Formats: sequence, structure tokens, C-alpha cells
Amino acid sequence: MKSNLALYLGLLVLIFAGVFALHYYEVVQERKHPGTTDLNLATDLHLNNSRLYIKENSIERSLYHLNSAIHSIELIEEVSDTLTIKELDDALLDLKKVRKEIESGIVNYSHINHAFIVALNSVATAQLRLSERYLLEGDSEDAGYAIKYANEHIHNALKYANDGEIEDELRAYRHIDSLVHSKLDSTRIFDIERAISEIKEVK
Repeated sequence: MKSNLALYLGLLVLIFAGVFALHYYEVVQERKHPGTTDLNLATDLHLNNSRLYIKENSIERSLYHLNSAIHSIELIEEVSDTLTIKELDDALLDLKKVRKEIESGIVNYSHINHAFIVALNSVATAQLRLSERYLLEGDSEDAGYAIKYANEHIHNALKYANDGEIEDELRAYRHIDSLVHSKLDSTRIFDIERAISEIKEVK
């Protein structure tokens, strides 16, 4: 009996140690490469879960994930430039309006989808501007990571796009996807700016 308990406790310690090591690694990576780790996709995951739980009429869980998405965007602002912060703030304002509606018992899917696509487009724009900064510093590796995350955000935003938004969203996605498979240097900044302009076409 004692041996089983010792084995159980040993397994628990091992699991906790593994979780701690993973968390520590992610934090270190985030400090070394701000904005270019998988932590950046937290916004996408939380927005997806928020809408999922709304459909399941689990309002408390939906609000938890919506608040988590808002917090993740606030963290992205910490490594963003002034122009990007303004765009992220606008996205946050709309998400907070959605939160207030849900708290009041109003579920407007049109507003929810629009707020979510604007939020992910803003996060994608933040990644593209971050990639420009890295390219100007001669860091093509982290610029590549930032562009890949921008691509993922736009891909995830497509699920919230209405008929009038899909074409513009797809155009931006294809352009960013071509950058993912391109050799990156400072000459690509013009292409990145073009992609940002295309994202802004989605209102």
C-alpha cells in the first residue's frame, strides 16, 4: 500500500515538474522573442471558446474566455508600437461592448462575429508590424515567426467573416501566406505594408 502511495506521489511530482518546466520555457522564449511564441495564439483560442460556449448557452464560461481574450490582447500591446496600440484599443473597445451585451443577456451573433474578426485582424496587424521591426534589425528568423502568426490569426478570423468580408479576408490571407514562403529581408517591408492595407479593407 505504501509503495503504491509513494509511486502515486512520485508521478504527481513528475507531472507538476513537467508543467512547471513547460511554463518556464514558454516564459523564457517569450522574453527572448517577444510576440513570436505560441502564447501569441491565446487570443484565437479564447475567442473560439467564447463563441462555442455562447452557442451552448454556457454564459459564465463564455465570459471567462472572452475576458481571457481581452487580457491576451492587452499583453500583446506591451510589445506593440503606438499605431498598433491604437488599433488594438479599438478592437478591445468592441470586445468589451460584446461582453456588456452578453452580461445583459443579449446575444447578437452579427456583432460578436464582427468584433472577433476585427480583434484577430488587429492582432495579425500587430504581428506584421513586429515582423517589420525585426527585419529592420536584421532578424529574419523572428520576422518569419511573426509573419507565420499573422497568417494563423487571419486564417482563424475567416470563420467569423460574413459574406461581405470573406473576399477581402482571403486576399490578405493569400498575400501573407506568400510571405511565409518567401525569403525575408528589409525589401519585403513594402509587401508587408500592402498586406496590412488589405487587412484594413475588412471593416
